[in-house]
Amino acid sequence: MTKKILILIAALILPPAVFCAPNEAYQSYVLGLLANRSGNSMLARQAYEHVLNLDSGAVSVLKDLALLYLQSGDRQKAFDAARKFLNADPENPQTHLFLGSFYLMAGDSRKAKESWEKTLSLDPDNETATVYLAAYNLSEDPQESVKLWRKFMKNEPEIPEGFYQIGIAQEKSGNYEEAIVSLEKALSIKPDMTEARLALAQIYENRREFDSAVRNYEKAVEYDRENFTLLSYLAGLYYRLKDYSAAEAAYRRAYGLNPKDQGVNFWLGLLAEQRKDWVSAAAYFEYLRKQEENSGVLARLGYYYSMMKEHTKALKCLIRVAELEPDSASSHYLLALAYMDTKKYAKSEKHFLRAIEISPKFEEVYFNMGVMYDQSGNFPKAEPVLKKTIELNPKNAAALNYLGYSYADRNINLDDAEKYILLAIGIEPENPAFIDSLGWLYFRKGEFDKAVEKLSFAAAKINDPVILEHLGDAYLKSGDQAGAWDAYSKAVSLPGRSGSLKNKLRGLEKLVLPSTIQRKVLKRAEGNLLQISSIKASVLISAKSREYNYRSFGHFSYLRPGMWRVDILGNFMAPSLVIIENGGLKFYPRAMAVDPYVYGSLAANQVGNFLNASVLKQFDSPDVKTERRGSIFYYKLAGKELEIDSHTGTVSRFVSGNELSVQFSGHALVEGLYIPSKVNIRIFKLGLEALIELKDASVNTRIDKSVFALED
Repeated sequence: MTKKILILIAALILPPAVFCAPNEAYQSYVLGLLANRSGNSMLARQAYEHVLNLDSGAVSVLKDLALLYLQSGDRQKAFDAARKFLNADPENPQTHLFLGSFYLMAGDSRKAKESWEKTLSLDPDNETATVYLAAYNLSEDPQESVKLWRKFMKNEPEIPEGFYQIGIAQEKSGNYEEAIVSLEKALSIKPDMTEARLALAQIYENRREFDSAVRNYEKAVEYDRENFTLLSYLAGLYYRLKDYSAAEAAYRRAYGLNPKDQGVNFWLGLLAEQRKDWVSAAAYFEYLRKQEENSGVLARLGYYYSMMKEHTKALKCLIRVAELEPDSASSHYLLALAYMDTKKYAKSEKHFLRAIEISPKFEEVYFNMGVMYDQSGNFPKAEPVLKKTIELNPKNAAALNYLGYSYADRNINLDDAEKYILLAIGIEPENPAFIDSLGWLYFRKGEFDKAVEKLSFAAAKINDPVILEHLGDAYLKSGDQAGAWDAYSKAVSLPGRSGSLKNKLRGLEKLVLPSTIQRKVLKRAEGNLLQISSIKASVLISAKSREYNYRSFGHFSYLRPGMWRVDILGNFMAPSLVIIENGGLKFYPRAMAVDPYVYGSLAANQVGNFLNASVLKQFDSPDVKTERRGSIFYYKLAGKELEIDSHTGTVSRFVSGNELSVQFSGHALVEGLYIPSKVNIRIFKLGLEALIELKDASVNTRIDKSVFALED
């Protein structure tokens, strides 16, 4: 570089005092400046030192030298240069302003503060010194920091950074309400000021005002959508607040920004675990395993595979955990559980025992080893292990209940069973499994009403097939077949049901019980009849007995619930007989009432009782036995029989012992309702058989009640 160029550069960048120096000093200073900017601090030092040798009055070079000495670790020379710089112009505020920064870099914050205070004593309006002192006092004297920031803001009253710094200082002073006001002011001026938004959110979070905290974190994320750290923190806050869906959504956004982040994969795995999405949980933890073979990750991964019934993969993970931590009781315990899942009981026992050897008071090991012995069919070996669990921890409710239930289920030691179960319930009064155990104990003792009470309470708390089956058994023993059917029906649809459950249902399925198909068919037929409010029809009546044959036309009227009228036509189509059912049979002429055939056939028929479905209602009882042949369902109760066609929901036959048989046929849809066109009646004692044919029937038309009020 030529001398002319160096002089030109010096003219542009050197302070006026340097121009008094010889040309060689110019060159040396510019060389030092360029070397310093290019990172060659050794050459810069040499050049600056040469400047001072040539011109001792070039005091501004002392600033650069002091900093270079400090950066190179030569503190003594650095402080000497700083002192010389101060002595050259001790009343210049800029000198003290520089020294404040120098001392701060040197780690002497006390001298830095003194230098900035000196700057302000010489130049009270020096904004740089004011800001430096405000920042320094933020931790030392927050209230003083607030005063300095307010002083700085006199010239710029709407600067958001000022309100932000005041808010931070007020927070450190414990003046949270004032801090909130200041930070809100900063945000009103600059809504996208992320640091102010985060400071405000942090105050709310520390005060446990989580709604406000979350709202501000969310706002910060809106303005800084690519901020992975902020998004991850917000997701973690959601998780701590148990808003798991929001936590997962936030973690997924963070995952989109950095899918390789192990923390995000970990939390997404835990969230998937929480909603029992074992496949997703395993996928996230498989990624973690590939990054680092960590026993904690492998243990959790083994658990996920166990829940997915992928026992081979689970074992592989947990075997590796035991290899990584051979002297860890937990690693052997987990491996024992995995072998237990695969019914490899010998290997399970081996690792349970190894866990106990390492940690003799590991109560969970004793408990699960007892369960393992019980599952393998060796309860005599399970019993002392379960008792050992209780000895180690008399408040281990699971062990107390398990032992008590085991006794009750085997119908042995029932007094001890009750003692253990009641202790378990005393620890966890609302636990449905424990209440089920107590109910089952009462069942074993033959106290079926108490059993139903406890088991109903347990079943209402949890939809569990074992509890429901126990409840069904208790209902059955207490004589409530409908309750048994309902409990069994709920249990049979659940996973984990017993193999005996279907057999128990088969024993009840022929009874008319709630939710059974035979009751649904019965209620459908009943519903069809109950929708008939009135009928009008022409009738053809044909009857024969041992003594005579009879055939005639007539008219039929019916009005629910039980009023009906038949007008049987005689010669010249005039009524020869009128019969009315309206709270009792009435005849016109009255002399016909004594005719046993007429009276017997119509009284026994109970036309109104069929049409208002009261005959069907008596079959809606658990005491009714049923049978099915094709589409026909047969109902039997105390000598009475009822037949219903399940395709149409219509009654096809009714038999009352050895007294009466009524057969309905030729059903046709009238106004959407099934009406029989033929009714065959047989009265066995009278030897009477009659056929009633309905013609031109109309349904649900208006009939005046006066029709059924025959004058005497």
